[in-house]
Amino acid sequence: MTVNFNKMNPLHHFLVRIPQKFKDTIEIAGVKMYLDPKFREFENRFCYGEVVATPSKHDTPVKVGDTLYFHHHVVMDKNSEVGNDIYVVKYSEYGGHGTQAYAYKRGDEIRLFSDWIFVDIDKDDEQVRESGIILLSAPVKTRMATVLYDSQALEEHGISKGDRICYAINADYEMEFNGATVYRMRIDDVLYVEVRG
Repeated sequence: MTVNFNKMNPLHHFLVRIPQKFKDTIEIAGVKMYLDPKFREFENRFCYGEVVATPSKHDTPVKVGDTLYFHHHVVMDKNSEVGNDIYVVKYSEYGGHGTQAYAYKRGDEIRLFSDWIFVDIDKDDEQVRESGIILLSAPVKTRMATVLYDSQALEEHGISKGDRICYAINADYEMEFNGATVYRMRIDDVLYVEVRG
């Protein structure tokens, strides 16, 4: 199906271009290898794309050409794909699970939407054998994390970039964000913030 996204005016949601659904290569020790799409399927889904249209019914700061970060279900939902590698990313100004959009990037500036928070989770170092083989067993997480980005919602809760938090069980979800592995959750999943000093 051929779709001219330049003539599209989405009402409530974003349209993004995602050239491929899964990462198909990985580099280990300087060697590029091809990935089976079912290997660590969730971690290897593309969860970001180029914005080609913004919702006309919502006043968002996002512009065409920005990078939008979103829920991993977008690339798997056949109803989200509208053609020509263009996908619908659901958006709600109220946040929560009513929106699939988490954040956007323009140049070096990154902004989070509504009540989403991105953190770096404390975990044990990955296990490497003397032969250099990396063990793929999941590292033990401590439920403690460091806040990576500021947002208006975090500020309203008295939480800032660099704060250490404790979060609810199973609240974290791993995703690639701005070239790094981060974990996203909602502000409601934060149980407490460590007092600095």
